[in-house]
Amino acid sequence: MSTTMRAAVVPALGAALEIRELPVPTPGPGELLVRMEASGICHTDIHAARGERPVKPDPPFVPGHEGIGTVAAAGGAGLDGRFAVTVPAAVSSFDAAPLTPIFDTVLGGISAVGSIVGTRQDLADAFALHAAGRTRVIPESRTLGDINGAIEEIRAGRVPARLVVDFR
Repeated sequence: MSTTMRAAVVPALGAALEIRELPVPTPGPGELLVRMEASGICHTDIHAARGERPVKPDPPFVPGHEGIGTVAAAGGAGLDGRFAVTVPAAVSSFDAAPLTPIFDTVLGGISAVGSIVGTRQDLADAFALHAAGRTRVIPESRTLGDINGAIEEIRAGRVPARLVVDFR
């Protein structure tokens, strides 16, 4: 496995993201390292990068929480790929990435008490619904190098689909 990875980094709140070569992190206890295949570009990440959230992250940081990939390493005893959700063979990683915002995609506005990001079972259910043809995703692909342009498209309301960074 490579010792470095390319990542879009928020160098300062409100600044354009920078594509940097970073060391591949070593997962600590209770963590999984995921080799990314695709990731949805989410408004939450855009607001965080611009410092528009009530709790502001400390730059530099790598945004992104709608990722799909393969477990590459596990940190600590007793943690392995069983803690990840398997994307069904009938669903490509490119189509799966936009399904990860479970509440917007599957629940259609229903409020839930508890975690606002759902559970592994919620995600597995979303993938199963999609594999069964019960949901439809209209993604548009972007490269990591296109990230700042993609963010501007989203902010300007010029995106008729879900934007997905395709790492394949």
